[in-house]
Amino acid sequence: MWDAAYVLGSLSVTERREFEAHLGKCESCWQALTELGGVAALLALLDRDEVAGIDELASIANSGEAPESFSGRGM
Repeated sequence: MWDAAYVLGSLSVTERREFEAHLGKCESCWQALTELGGVAALLALLDRDEVAGIDELASIANSGEAPESFSGRGM
């Protein structure tokens, strides 16, 4: 799927053109693209510490361990 890469501007010129041609024929990809439309602007609002925090939370979520702030709360 190139929808997120397209929104973030990380496709090559060739990939972007291919994806844009595909969008004209694929309603589900068009819908996915409209849902992701504001993501780049939201990500631009984050500073490095916030991004690092997101990475840390993702690592914790993938490990199955509870974050320290939730430890002992019965969650």
